[in-house]
Amino acid sequence: MMPWTLIHRRDDGSFVIERNGIPYHVMASDPLFSEVSAAADGVTLPDEPSPPIPTIAELVETTRRHVHAEARRRRDLLAPNYPQHEIDTWDQQRREAVAYKADPMADVPLLTAMAMARGWTVVDLAARVLVKAAAFAQAGGAILGAQQALEDQIQIVLSDLAAVTITEAQARTQLAAIDPTDPTAWP
Repeated sequence: MMPWTLIHRRDDGSFVIERNGIPYHVMASDPLFSEVSAAADGVTLPDEPSPPIPTIAELVETTRRHVHAEARRRRDLLAPNYPQHEIDTWDQQRREAVAYKADPMADVPLLTAMAMARGWTVVDLAARVLVKAAAFAQAGGAILGAQQALEDQIQIVLSDLAAVTITEAQARTQLAAIDPTDPTAWP
C-alpha cells in the first residue's frame, strides 16, 4: 500500500496527495511525481476544487490593505536616501525651526548641534528645514489625499450595496476595479 492517497490533479498537471494526513502538492520537479503520475494513469480524478469565494467584507479588507500598502510604498519613495534615525528627528527639527523663526532666542538644541557640526548658522539650517518640511508635507499630503480618494471609492461601493442600488455581483466588480497600483490614481 502506498504511503499516500491521491486527491486530485491540478489544472497545471501537478497533483495533490494526502501524506500522513496532510495535503501535499506534488509538482513535476518533485521526486515523487513519476510515482504519483503512474498511479493516476487511467484513473478518473475529481476536478480541482474551486477556491473559496471571498465575502464582501474580505474583499473590502483586502482592497484597503492594498491601498494602504501602496500609499506606504509611495510615501517611502519620498525619502529613500535618509536613514530612519534621521527621519525620526524630522518632527523635532520642524518644531525647532518654527520656534526659531518666531523667536531667534528660542531654545533649539537639535538645530544648534546640527548647525555647529556642519559649520552652518542656525538661521540657514532652520530655513532649509522649513523648506524641506513644506515640500515633504505637500508631497505626503498629495499621497494621503489619493489614498483617501481610493478609500472613498470603497465606501461608495459599500454605501450603494447597503442602499440596494447595486447587487453583490456589481459590488464585487466595482471593488475589483479599485486598483491601487494604477499610476493614474496617484500624484
